[in-house]
Amino acid sequence: MFPSIFSSHSLHRPLTYAIHASRTNSTHLSPPIVAGDKILQDVWAQDPESYMGMGAADFPSYLMILGPNCPVGTGPLVITIEAQTDYIVKMIDHWQTHNIRSYTPDAAVIRDFVARQDRFMAKTVWGGYCESWYKSGSCNDKVTALWCGSTLHYLEAIRQVRFEDWRFEYEGNRFTYLGNGHSQTEMNPDVDLAYSVRNEDEPLARNKMTNIINKTGSVIVADEGTGEGVFFLWDRIFP
Repeated sequence: MFPSIFSSHSLHRPLTYAIHASRTNSTHLSPPIVAGDKILQDVWAQDPESYMGMGAADFPSYLMILGPNCPVGTGPLVITIEAQTDYIVKMIDHWQTHNIRSYTPDAAVIRDFVARQDRFMAKTVWGGYCESWYKSGSCNDKVTALWCGSTLHYLEAIRQVRFEDWRFEYEGNRFTYLGNGHSQTEMNPDVDLAYSVRNEDEPLARNKMTNIINKTGSVIVADEGTGEGVFFLWDRIFP
């Protein structure tokens, strides 16, 4: 959440959110992202460390697309951008509807996440001795640009927001969002007020939801003896 911004004509404009698109240079962040006495460009000068490729520790209400630790080398970027946009919309919706002043990914969470990333990358070809922009253009630095798995793995990891990984500051009482005690459903004249009465339970477990989304059972699995059909070995590569 940006309290204000200065335009190119030095006009001071108050605002709630700013959406900025930078150039394609992977090391370029513009304009300077500032929080207190910290500048994100300086903090990330050597080892960029993000939260799930979208958040930065100590930079409140700042969300990005295709930040460090994204699956930019394992699948189509459009799918990743769409998934990150959905995640950001969920965060903004939570901010708007829960009396929140600001939100920041917890620094301890990011340390754990980066440690997991580093252990994974050490086993991959990307961690080998070669110059790569995945390692900020160096041969010796650690891999900071990539996600610790496949693109589908990333999509499933960010499908639900882990609110426990974020620190929230509220505008007064955090339960103000409960409003006047009436549901918005009750204010809608053409809805089924008994919608909670159903013939079967909705799948709430993460694995069951994933099976529905990825259409489990719709692809013919190959026979290991004949090799016919489609067969995936990702879980055998990285158990």
